Amino acid sequence: MSKRILTIVALLAASLSISAGEKKKLYKWVDENGNVHYSDEPHKGAEELEIKEVPTIKMDTPPVQITGLESLDISADPDDFQGGYSVARLSEPLNNSVVRNNAGAITLSAQLSPPLSENHTIRFFLDGRPVSRDPKALTVTVDEQAYGEHSAYFVILNTKGKQLHKSETSNFNLLNMINPNIRKNRKGGN
Repeated sequence: MSKRILTIVALLAASLSISAGEKKKLYKWVDENGNVHYSDEPHKGAEELEIKEVPTIKMDTPPVQITGLESLDISADPDDFQGGYSVARLSEPLNNSVVRNNAGAITLSAQLSPPLSENHTIRFFLDGRPVSRDPKALTVTVDEQAYGEHSAYFVILNTKGKQLHKSETSNFNLLNMINPNIRKNRKGGN
């Protein structure tokens, strides 16, 4: 059993050390005690193993198309805030959190106190791109996002499109959900 684990670990380590432009070699030999060894340097009596390329998939983030936001001024100084919000933060997702969703959906929510002024609008940004459609909605869900790291924030704008406030950026990871039925089956259940 421990020889199998050693073999698997050695093969994984060898496959991870292979760079894209450089073909590495792996050697295997058995010593006088019957122990199997692996190395990237040849030894007496060692056989060279064939190392297959590890398949990788590059996933691009799907584009989000929203029109009418080109004229927004989001570069204003956050110190110019005159909205009177004692609380203005991204409540979902939290910074350094994990969002689990098999459909790749991410829900962004803002927490404001007092409530959003009648003369103000809110715009959510995901990975630097505007994603909100309703200028008064404090929650927006963005579908079909790639798994992995993302960042989100929101800005509050006045009627002229001038930025009054920018929330702190929340960095988080989108992962798929673990199927609880799989866990039951692996524990020897149904």
